[in-house]
Amino acid sequence: MGRPIVLIPGPASSGEVWNETVAQLSSNFECHVLTLSGFAGFSPIDLKNGFLPRMKNEIRAYFSNLKQPMIALM
Repeated sequence: MGRPIVLIPGPASSGEVWNETVAQLSSNFECHVLTLSGFAGFSPIDLKNGFLPRMKNEIRAYFSNLKQPMIALM
């Protein structure tokens, strides 16, 4: 496996939109496909502090749970 890559679909889509891309990239990259809460049938979450700050925290939590290094670009 190669370096990790994160694929996040647009708000109206699920992570499945990346299936073909993952098929092409997975031999060279460790692919992480995320579907944001509140989209594509996933339950909505409290956004009282705004959408982007919450998504940033959710994505950071995902990688924290993986127990591997992450470069924060947000």
